[in-house]
This record gives sequence, C-alpha cells and structure tokens, in this order.
Amino acid sequence: MNNPRHYAMIRNLIIDLCGPLLQIDVNRINERFHQQGISAENPYMTLYREGRVKAFDRGEITPSQFWNNVRQVLHCQLTDDELQDIWNSLVVDFDPRIANVLHRLGQNHKLFLLSNSDVVNATHFLNYIRKRCGDISFDDCFEELYFSYQLGLRKPDPAIFQAILQRHHLIPQETLFIDDSPKNCSIAATLGIQTHRWKVGN
Repeated sequence: MNNPRHYAMIRNLIIDLCGPLLQIDVNRINERFHQQGISAENPYMTLYREGRVKAFDRGEITPSQFWNNVRQVLHCQLTDDELQDIWNSLVVDFDPRIANVLHRLGQNHKLFLLSNSDVVNATHFLNYIRKRCGDISFDDCFEELYFSYQLGLRKPDPAIFQAILQRHHLIPQETLFIDDSPKNCSIAATLGIQTHRWKVGN
C-alpha cells in the first residue's frame, strides 16, 4: 500500500468487485458440490488447479465447454443449468449503501471496475447488484466496467492494467487500485499505480 499522504493527488480509482464491493464465499460452491455427492474435498480448488477456471475467466472457453470440463474433472453428471446454479452460489451480499459511496466518489473521480470474472459469474453479479441499488444505477457510477472475460486478460497480468491506463489515458501516479489480493496490488504498483489492499473491515 502506498503512503496515504499521496492520495490527495488521486483522480482515478480502479476497484475490484469481489471483496471490496460484493461479498462472496467460494466455500458455498464447495458446499453445493458436496450436497450433490461430489467427493473432492475442495471441488473449487480442484477445478482451479486444473487450469480451466483461469481460461474461463479470460473468455478462452465457452460456458458449455467449461461445464463439460467440470463434469470430467469432478466425475459428475450434473446438467449445465445445475452447474451454473452452483457456480453462481458464491454470492453472499451486496450492501446498497456502497452504491451511494460510489456515486459520491464518481462526482470528483473517474471510477473503473476491474474484476477477474467469467461471463456466467459477471452476468449474475451485475444482476444481483442492480436489484439492490435502489434509485442509484451501479453501472453509471463507473466510467467503464471491465471483466477479465471481455479483455482476454486476468489479474495480475500487468497487461490488464496497462490496457485500462492506455484506453483512458490515465496517469498511473494519479490512479488508485483497490483490490483484496496482495499479488494484484504488487503488480499494479510496479506500473506506478498507487494501491490499497482491501481487507474485511477496512
């Protein structure tokens, strides 16, 4: 994390979705898989280590291809709809007061959302949040919403940060990146971007 005294020069915010804004818990996915009789101790990490989760995040494979891979890796016969329901079960909550904070921040800063999310999760996340925002438009709080599946890139690849900086002509030193991953923050910092690691309660 950069020294807070530098934050006065911040004009742009790049904000992670899951963690800082939307509460999620991947253990919910594991619990749902176990309810379906999946024997793997940690089904989510089994899929993650296999590598297709990252490929799905980058938009390199379709949902149908990913579901087929899940069935092969976890040795199950669940339908596409059942797997999609399980995959989206990680959402815990979104506090609608966050939308008010974002709206106020957006009056003096340029806000960008940057999330490692596949097309299935991203669609579900936005639908979930939009229903809870009341009169404030979550989407309109941001200059742009960026998901990894759209960019073909995934944090902490430095290219994903460079793409946003270049597309919007942002000066790194005037840009603050907020994320719950130390590695993501570390890579962003190497590009001159100021960073703040989000933790529960801060």
